Amino acid sequence: MNFKKKLLKNSKNILPMHMPGHKRKAIFSGLSDLGFAYDFTETDYLDDLHNPENLILEEEQKVANLYKTERAIFGVNGSTGFILSVIYSLGKKHKNFMALDNCHYSVYNAMRISNLNVFLFSKFKDKTNGLSSGLDYEDLERQIVKNKIEVFIFSYPDYEGDTLDIEKIIEICKKNKVLTVVDEAHGAHFIYDGGFPKNAIKYGADFVIMSLHKTLPALTQTALLLSSKNLIKDYEIEENIKIFETSSPSFVLISSICECVDILIKDGKKLMQNLSENLDKFYRKAEKLKHLQIVNKENRDKSKIVILTDRANISGYELKKILLKKYNIELECAGARYVLAYTTLADEKKDFEKLKNAIFEIDKTLEFANKEDLIFPVRKAEKLEVSQNSKTKIIDLDLAIGEISAKDLYAYPPATPIIFGGEKIKKNQIELLNQLMVEGMNIYGLSENGIVVKS
Repeated sequence: MNFKKKLLKNSKNILPMHMPGHKRKAIFSGLSDLGFAYDFTETDYLDDLHNPENLILEEEQKVANLYKTERAIFGVNGSTGFILSVIYSLGKKHKNFMALDNCHYSVYNAMRISNLNVFLFSKFKDKTNGLSSGLDYEDLERQIVKNKIEVFIFSYPDYEGDTLDIEKIIEICKKNKVLTVVDEAHGAHFIYDGGFPKNAIKYGADFVIMSLHKTLPALTQTALLLSSKNLIKDYEIEENIKIFETSSPSFVLISSICECVDILIKDGKKLMQNLSENLDKFYRKAEKLKHLQIVNKENRDKSKIVILTDRANISGYELKKILLKKYNIELECAGARYVLAYTTLADEKKDFEKLKNAIFEIDKTLEFANKEDLIFPVRKAEKLEVSQNSKTKIIDLDLAIGEISAKDLYAYPPATPIIFGGEKIKKNQIELLNQLMVEGMNIYGLSENGIVVKS
């Protein structure tokens, strides 16, 4: 019996003199389409997400078995909630944290509120398009040792699908007794092979955080935390989750997680194989494009289709608009030199054909364009000033070189800062921001009159 049926069975013939207010009654017909029949609260006849003992605990163990780990915890506040919870928990025993500088901004917010020593390390960037293109593993280890790093945080895969050599990273961390926190928000589908990477827990990562809703058939905000029972207990993870997650978790979202897992157990291998075959066909056909290019290389998640515009007379933003207005195709995001299309188990052969036909038609209208390189800052264990109590002032962006930024400046999506709050602003960062804004990128964190810096 699946989770939803258990909910209905356990609540049958019970008069709900408790929350939620709709009491799951059909008199509120507009709610029925939203799944309100499964919108319960914590009761004696059901279970409690923050202290699971039966229904939810059984489902969490099912997930742990699927991902081959000891402990799986359900979340309804997205990966962000677990990132905040885990970093806050680890920050009670450790102070020196390092993160790759292309993590989601929730990582840096978590380290700030925990008042940690925060060090940033850069991945290589492709100057022609801005995509991540590798990591200096030897220097990473040197900086970990030099700065006595205790916890290392990174995304796997990153937003655009780059996966790095995760086995090497975890090997370095274990050798130096460094805990690893992996933001695998975009890799919950790394379960079966089909040409996709393995999930981080298989390589021995200590904490792996996933957003089910990003790449699997689950509702928005659903998330997983995977780890060992000892680590969960030793760092009081479950106690600290209560600080950042609602005390009234949605059973609709919890049911969504359970339904998703049932689908994966029953049909996951077949669905992943179908996705893999459709992607492989798409990539083979895309090799014939003349001006647009499709990123197709090893060490990446192929389900994230990146279409480059770095040698065409069109920007990523313009391409995204054309695909929506003319072809009714809404992409995940656009950068100055690329667009990103997310594919999942839900995509069918006809969906790939529609995207392929559209980009080939657009490609025929384009011409070659020679574009200037993008210059990105390189951070080698750069330490952030995380104090939240400093006075601030607003100055012109071009006059900010040498100042300490008071806010993160980032494009959303993917919400990866270009300038970090607490970072000393460099000339090449200002030049990059100006260049990206000229090419159409919206920058979050700027005020109308300039940039907010610490006085």
